[in-house]
Amino acid sequence: GLPTSPPAVPPTEVTFTWRHGGVTVYVAGTFNGWQWKKLELGDSGEPTARVRVNPGRYQYKFIVDSVWKCDPECPHEYDTDYNLNNVVNVFAPSPPSSPSQYRKTVPPSG
Repeated sequence: GLPTSPPAVPPTEVTFTWRHGGVTVYVAGTFNGWQWKKLELGDSGEPTARVRVNPGRYQYKFIVDSVWKCDPECPHEYDTDYNLNNVVNVFAPSPPSSPSQYRKTVPPSG
């Protein structure tokens, strides 16, 4: 029979990149309890951090040389205390049993 509860959704990797200067850059948000995570220089030469999070909507902000900053290129919104934060929506990867992927695995008839 079919399972009664959906399978656990694995965390999704989200990449945060800061392209607006500074020497030391961190990211913090509701996905990690506002704990500072240091960005390291990525392949592009820009500070980057990869964070594994469960699907959901998260607010976050960058800390650039000890100053909290929003990325103007990313979506942002005010929180309940009227702080301006960036926001990211993390979606679950589509399950392998979705119809579009199922069609790809079925060999053509004839």
